[in-house]
Amino acid sequence: MAVARAAAAAALAVGLAIRLNVQPPIPSRVLGVSILERLYVGHEIEGFTPEWVCETDEEFAAAVWDGLGQPMLVDASDPGLEVLGWGYSQDTSGYGDNLISASTMVLLVRIDGKGALVVVDRAERELGKLSIRDESDLSLYRRVLDELVLYELTPLANPRVLDRFYTPPWTPPGDTDKGPKDPSGNG
Repeated sequence: MAVARAAAAAALAVGLAIRLNVQPPIPSRVLGVSILERLYVGHEIEGFTPEWVCETDEEFAAAVWDGLGQPMLVDASDPGLEVLGWGYSQDTSGYGDNLISASTMVLLVRIDGKGALVVVDRAERELGKLSIRDESDLSLYRRVLDELVLYELTPLANPRVLDRFYTPPWTPPGDTDKGPKDPSGNG
């Protein structure tokens, strides 16, 4: 009888979660770990499926410009690197944590068939370096690119993506004035 009640309660909870469009809970194996590790497992559960994909370099640079105020591109010529797209950056485990800020962007990639995350935000918002547990199965690497800070969270022993990011020569969409302004207002 108790087993039947437990099964009915579980079915009701799953049905309610689906009805309310709520994320399933993060597995217990990540309780007590860093937000980065929880975020990684959340994306792993979803098969590293991005929320949106930039089709061109211009779209990619504009997305980073719109989100963080600096364009950025990634050289994806490495045959083992697959840039999947942008994923959610908020912790969905119920803790309500931010990675760096509410504007943090997370790029989903595959390296040699293994999922990895690249976390990007403005360096000035970084109050302290992100970290993971020493006993984690993942590795975390950090890089500053002009005004941005990037972290690569990967199951690999060495970073494979961080050095591929660069700031392109780029003019924001709609910015037709490419020259210096005359301070007198005459041109």
